[in-house]
Amino acid sequence: MKYFTFIIALGFSLSLGLAVAKEHKKDAALAPVGALGKVSEGEKKILLNQMESELSRNYTLISQQDFKQAQLKAFEELEAEECTEEACIRKIQELLQVDRLFSLQVIREGKLTQFTLSLIREDDKIVRTDQCRDCDIFELNEQVGKLVNLVVLADLGLGAQSGEVSQLLTDIIEKEKELKSRRNSKMNRAEKDYYISYNLFSQNVSDYVTRFDGGLEFPGVLELGKYSGDFLYGLKYGADALSRDTVNYKDQTPGVPYVFDYEIDRTEFGIFGLWFFGTNSATLYLGLSQGSLKMDGKIFNLSGGTETFVFTADMKATFLTIGIGNQWITDHGSVWQFEWLLWKPVLSSSKSYTVLSNSFSNFNTAGFENFLEDRIESFLGGVYLVSFHLGYSF
Repeated sequence: MKYFTFIIALGFSLSLGLAVAKEHKKDAALAPVGALGKVSEGEKKILLNQMESELSRNYTLISQQDFKQAQLKAFEELEAEECTEEACIRKIQELLQVDRLFSLQVIREGKLTQFTLSLIREDDKIVRTDQCRDCDIFELNEQVGKLVNLVVLADLGLGAQSGEVSQLLTDIIEKEKELKSRRNSKMNRAEKDYYISYNLFSQNVSDYVTRFDGGLEFPGVLELGKYSGDFLYGLKYGADALSRDTVNYKDQTPGVPYVFDYEIDRTEFGIFGLWFFGTNSATLYLGLSQGSLKMDGKIFNLSGGTETFVFTADMKATFLTIGIGNQWITDHGSVWQFEWLLWKPVLSSSKSYTVLSNSFSNFNTAGFENFLEDRIESFLGGVYLVSFHLGYSF
């Protein structure tokens, strides 16, 4: 709603201001683009053309040829000690008989580009500055166009008369900077060839996992990948161990406090791919993996009974991984990757177990096998929230 109001207010203000301006356009001069650093002549010419196009809507511009002639004459008439930048500009204005002179300065240092637009008027000066990182000529041209509009608004008095419009325009520009920061992540990715990351945390929210094991997935999955346009693809491998003491086990006689101690060794290997859709860091994660679980456990009666069931089990499964997330790459190459939602459906599974000892009089074998199936779903499949990877790209 805020930005809708802004569009109406800005449209009305611009229409009114420009209608008045077109009835009597003010004369103005436009200096050639000044540059410091690695800024090519082609870039300066493109920016100059952009400024001429924007400014000619509201001003009658002096030709570049007339400006250069006035510039040469100003150098001839001013003594060496008088030839400061400000004095030279004032002299050019006097020779051209204009009280408005626009000047753009571009400074490029490494990946940073700063651009400053100045409007020198008869009694004062309006200056607006902005900057961008890793911006190409298309983005720079767009940013300079916005800077011209800001200065024109200030010259027409709209910036001073309508603080709300001015502030909302500033908010829009800040939002553009945020979007540009996201685009920078994409540009950083375009400069990289390879990727390596380590899974530090995942939260399994499947019901049977939350009830039984608290829902934390094994960390330790290593991913190695290669960037290719809007895609990242590669291999994944992980190995970890987990142990639990006195976990409730409910697949035996109801009301009897049976508990379960176990240790699990887990391995996983497979392939994965990320698709970066849109212009920012949003990703679609797809993977195909095979995992295995090696479990050693003991079920016993906590109430003092002598029943125990000791076993070892081997379980395997093939499963998909589908997720939605974000991947951010900093200028230094570090990678922050989140999958906000992951679904790991099990495609196929197998299990086998060996009973080492059993003193139960009537052990529920079917319930135990269901329990093993649940462990496959728990530790190789399920639904996950906030899976976090920390990595590096190079």
